[in-house]
Amino acid sequence: GILSNAQVSKMLGRAVGYQRCWGQKSADHRGHVFFPGLVCTLLSDEEVRNLEREHIGLVGEDENNDNDANPKEENPPKISLTEGLVYTIPHELIKQCLDELDFREKGGYARDLIDVIVYDEMEHEHDGQVRKTKRTIKAILYRGTPDNPAFSPRALLDEIYSATYLHQLNEFLMSATSSGVDAAGLEDELVSLVGDCRTGRLAALSNFMQEHQLYFLFGGGSNQYNQLLLDASTEHYCNAAKLVSGEEAHELKEIVLIVPRGPEHLEQDGMAKNSVHRPKQLFAGGGHSALLTHYGNFYIWGWNESNQLGRSSEHEINASTSMDQSIRELGQKQPIVPPLDIKVETAALGHNHTLIIEKDTGYLYAFGDDNRGQVSGESKHRSNKDGGYIQKQIWTVTAIFTEDDVKVGRWKPDDGSRLVKVACGRRHTVVLDEYGRVYTMGENKYNQLGRSLPTDTQRDQNMKLVDGFLGEKGSGCIGIDCG
Repeated sequence: GILSNAQVSKMLGRAVGYQRCWGQKSADHRGHVFFPGLVCTLLSDEEVRNLEREHIGLVGEDENNDNDANPKEENPPKISLTEGLVYTIPHELIKQCLDELDFREKGGYARDLIDVIVYDEMEHEHDGQVRKTKRTIKAILYRGTPDNPAFSPRALLDEIYSATYLHQLNEFLMSATSSGVDAAGLEDELVSLVGDCRTGRLAALSNFMQEHQLYFLFGGGSNQYNQLLLDASTEHYCNAAKLVSGEEAHELKEIVLIVPRGPEHLEQDGMAKNSVHRPKQLFAGGGHSALLTHYGNFYIWGWNESNQLGRSSEHEINASTSMDQSIRELGQKQPIVPPLDIKVETAALGHNHTLIIEKDTGYLYAFGDDNRGQVSGESKHRSNKDGGYIQKQIWTVTAIFTEDDVKVGRWKPDDGSRLVKVACGRRHTVVLDEYGRVYTMGENKYNQLGRSLPTDTQRDQNMKLVDGFLGEKGSGCIGIDCG
């Protein structure tokens, strides 16, 4: 472009009153039209403050503090000073340059005239030493504003969310950080100026992200138990995703699932076309969600009142446990979801219980609420707080993500047939084997078990075949589901 012309010169400068913010979506620089990447833009200090005010739950500031709106003389808001390049365009190239930039930024932009501080190096005539002198110049700034249709307030306010777009740019981000640089050389009137602090924080976060596998999902509905992973990763803004009433997504939202990168991830990138770590299935329960990969890793998160996640709540993990102390506060709410200890073929999530079929063995595992025997097959009314088991062959395994031992059951039909699909109702369980036979157990108030029970019985804790041809080999049944 015109900026590479030999007649164009450039120098370092600092934009006064503007912050570098990674909040602009763009398919031109990275990503594609359906999943644009994240690029930086410059926002004025006032624009940033207005965006912050729009999001409820601003933490760490007195709600009655009106310093930003009516700054007191003794404590005025700081003015940002952000480093970048300033280009000097010869007069004869100005029109060509502006036409080129107008076309490049046609997706939506503002063209502002701003103050920029630059430094000139001059050799002192008496002692020969090189000294820096500063001056303020006017410059034209092209930038995306909050009114830009591709602008993302969430990327600005939820820093872990934005860092996921930048996990391969950490070296650039760290080198671009200018917070505090040369502060000692500024004269008194510039001491209140602050630099590019946001980029430095994202640099540290993006380095952290390289040690984890990221999955990008979309979802909507209730986030009451963070089953959509939309709780803001930073304590400063409790609702960066702009949820209705703080917990409901009334439109599709981008979701970032962060999982540990194990030794098996070193062999293949999880997003590669033929990777065994690419997503295979998504599951949604009453307040919990899960993702299954082709490798068999099963990641489950959200509501855990009955240990339907297969682990106790006190063993939850969040991003802050793996971060450097300087950025730890950014990850207080963002969970890092480890996989179950066993490899999974398929699964089902009920209202508050979970079923999985183990890969290779075809055994059935269950955990969560057992009020109608939908987990253990027992007649005792209880909520299974320790993880559940199904009927026979009681087995002891290491509890998922803990050092405690809990009972986890493995079950197969008596003839050893392989289980291929499972489904969860609110209080009943359905299983399909390789021969097309359907087994059920749990509550039967509305005859949802598909088989006859004594007239005074509304539940059956025994896993049995349904009545009719669906309980016979060769039924032709290929799928099951529950409401």
